[in-house]
Amino acid sequence: MIKMVDKSCLEFLDALASSSPTPGGGGGVGMGGAMAMALTNMVCNLTIGKKKYAEVEKEIKALLKEGLELQEKLLSVVAADAEVFQPLSEAYALPNATDEEKAHKKAVLSERSKVACSVPLQGARWAVRGLEITKRVGEIGSKLVISDAGCGAAFMLAALTSARFNVMINLGAITDEAYVASAHAEINELLHKGEKLAAETVEIVENRM
Repeated sequence: MIKMVDKSCLEFLDALASSSPTPGGGGGVGMGGAMAMALTNMVCNLTIGKKKYAEVEKEIKALLKEGLELQEKLLSVVAADAEVFQPLSEAYALPNATDEEKAHKKAVLSERSKVACSVPLQGARWAVRGLEITKRVGEIGSKLVISDAGCGAAFMLAALTSARFNVMINLGAITDEAYVASAHAEINELLHKGEKLAAETVEIVENRM
């Protein structure tokens, strides 16, 4: 079987549009976030080696190094999300005719929902770091391709917003109230931070264009 990330763009889109539950929103988070980071990495690559930006080249190279690592991490969300969905889907199919079966199903759903929740939550953390890098690249990257840093910020914010939806949908089945409260607070804080970073990046890019 071809791994989801090894498919062509058209194959991935066909799979995304199909009746199969995976890839779904979580896969979109990973692919969208990786694409966003790739745009920022491109700005870095097109800044390196330019005499006009020699003073910031060392920093740009460091940002590119981390950006490439983040690109791979975000792409890994595509497969990870599909992997955690299968056992969660199986949990929803557990019998619940008796009180004992209902209690068992509730417990299994709670634990597997936690695992499913952890993937987009991690993706959201990576997305925020990606936005931090993109903002800095927007400040010092080549003006000739600065619009791509703006595109990267826009795509990354979309990935982050999507990650929040994927976190929230899983919280409903989790019985660990402390975990729910913590995850809910963290994803909202990440989104708030991401929105601020994206808005600041857009302003920087527009001022430099």
